[in-house]
Amino acid sequence: MRPGSRRRCSRSWPRASGSPSRPRASVAPLLDQTDRAILARLAGGKGRLTSEIAQAIDLTRRATRTWLAKLVGRGLVREIGTGPQDPKRRYYKVD
Repeated sequence: MRPGSRRRCSRSWPRASGSPSRPRASVAPLLDQTDRAILARLAGGKGRLTSEIAQAIDLTRRATRTWLAKLVGRGLVREIGTGPQDPKRRYYKVD
């Protein structure tokens, strides 16, 4: 071995069977008060506009869009519209 060089071990040691490498996150993520309020407004199966939801939960339209995008990403809400800038885009609760 040359002076100043390090030995690298390419061998990876097996983990004990049955023990995960890190604790797993829960399957169902927790919903906070705002999440529950939005989902309650969408519960009837009728699609709602961002402005309708915002007014009902007392948030701005922009803040409501952010919450809705988070819920869409988590698969709890689905959005229907012609594009990302569609002002008539509606949100539905996923059953």
